[in-house]
Amino acid sequence: MSSARLFAVYLIEALTVAVAGVIAFGLRFDFNVPAGYVPALKSALIVWVVIKLAAFRLLGLDRRWARYASMADFLRLAACNLIGSGVGLAVLVVLRSGVPRTVYVIDFLLCFTLAAGTRAGTRIVSDAVSSSACGYEPQEDADLWRGRCRFYAPPGYSAESCAAL
Repeated sequence: MSSARLFAVYLIEALTVAVAGVIAFGLRFDFNVPAGYVPALKSALIVWVVIKLAAFRLLGLDRRWARYASMADFLRLAACNLIGSGVGLAVLVVLRSGVPRTVYVIDFLLCFTLAAGTRAGTRIVSDAVSSSACGYEPQEDADLWRGRCRFYAPPGYSAESCAAL
């Protein structure tokens, strides 16, 4: 895995965590966060990004390409968010950050939804791109769900070049 790809994966994940945190505070306060809660928002974002990225690394979610996301990855993603949110809650309570209790729940739900949506979207786009260049013809419905498809190569493509996609 290249360092540029790894950097991009962590950057996207950090942005996902930060966006989820900002939206969680926004939803809690009807998108008008009082000035007194801005320091709590800043400290929560720092804690959440660090802890959730550590959980992301701990559970190995940085080792697979999102275009190959499976149900097992989504379960690990849920566990990662649960661990990250739980540890983040503990740290922020100990620090007496002043984060409202509802924000923790909203953040957990949003963070999981955004991260899962990113992976699902990547998988959908990847499948659409690869199947548009080289067609897939399911042998039967059951085979399609098992991922077994028979290649047909459009003019100018070989079955080997399509398999490489």
